[in-house]
Amino acid sequence: MTINTNNSIIPPFLQKGDSVEIVAPAKFVSKSEVDVSVKILESWGFLVKLKSAIFNKHNVFSGTILERKILLQEALDDINTKAVFFARGGYGTIHVLDQLDFTTFKKHPKWLIGFSDITTLLSHIQCVYNIASIHGPMIY
Repeated sequence: MTINTNNSIIPPFLQKGDSVEIVAPAKFVSKSEVDVSVKILESWGFLVKLKSAIFNKHNVFSGTILERKILLQEALDDINTKAVFFARGGYGTIHVLDQLDFTTFKKHPKWLIGFSDITTLLSHIQCVYNIASIHGPMIY
């Protein structure tokens, strides 16, 4: 069965011991809302990165536009992170999309996993860079 008919760039498949990061470029999220998912990811053998900035709050967002952009950019640029899980959608990713630099991400693609307003980011990396992502469940 062929699953990749457009010859997309496929990031490396995840393996036990890989580092994954949780980010929140949209609506704010609390620590208690992500704790269960962190435990699940760890039980699967992943090392979970969770920067304290993920819990920032600015109105309904997980920080200011600049804070959210920095958090997502750092996750995209970290060549040791093999996947980025999004905490939740809602609205807000569109605020940072045009400010992101995909130079390092193109050289070291990783899985981006989420849906809702995260779809704007997933569509962007597919259409512009031909890198596959996972339109799937989020952390919360």
